[in-house]
This record gives sequence, C-alpha cells and structure tokens, in this order.
Amino acid sequence: MGDLSSAKLAVKVSESQIQKAFIHYCKYIPALKDSVFSIPNEGKRSVAYAKRLKLQGLLSGVCDVEIAVMRGGYGALFIEFKGPTGKLTPNQIKFINQMRKNGYRADVMDDLDDAINLLNNYLSGKLSGKQGPLKVRGS
Repeated sequence: MGDLSSAKLAVKVSESQIQKAFIHYCKYIPALKDSVFSIPNEGKRSVAYAKRLKLQGLLSGVCDVEIAVMRGGYGALFIEFKGPTGKLTPNQIKFINQMRKNGYRADVMDDLDDAINLLNNYLSGKLSGKQGPLKVRGS
C-alpha cells in the first residue's frame, strides 16, 4: 500500500457538499461574521414564479456565494462552486467576467481545499490586481 499522506483521494463530492463545507468553515472566521452568504439561484420554478422573481431582481448566472469583505483592492469575493462533472453556463461565465471587469474577485472552485486556500489568500490580501476574463476549460 502506498503513502496516502500527500495524495488526494479520488472522492466524488457534490457541488452542494463542497459549498456547505465551505460555509461551515467560514463561520469560524470572526472577520466574516454576517458577511458570507449564498445566493440561491437554482431550482425548478413555475413560469409565473420565475417571472415574478426576475421582476424582483433575480439574475441568471450569479455565483453561489459572496464574501462581502473588501481585501486587496477587491470590493468582494464571488465563488461559483462546481462538482466533479459541473460545467459553467454561458450566463455564469458572463456574470463572472462582468464582476471581474467591475473590480471584484470572482472564481470557480471544484475542491474544498482550493476554495479555503482562495479564501485565506483573499482575506490576507495576497490576491490583488485586475483579473482577466475567465478561461473556461475545453473552450
């Protein structure tokens, strides 16, 4: 049996599980108190209810989580979580690129450890400078 201490085990974790664990981690960081929230933007809805939500400001493609704390010249950090087979929609790509253009930090994460590292680097101010357009795998 090989050494597993430095190898990541191939465990398929859903987008929901990654996001829930990330939110749980954030609850232990005092600087984030009441500044981390999810933006529920998915699910099946009736046509009438979807129309009502759009009139109230629902925007297709908005990232899953916002960290509303300024760091490193960014006004906030937006994170779109994806599971192992998740793909970005055109509206998600458009939203992420618009947030980057507007001076916000916006990233896509498919791994909890990577998301936590991103958050810690963001909070410590190690991430700065304007992000370019999102590079989508396979395109």
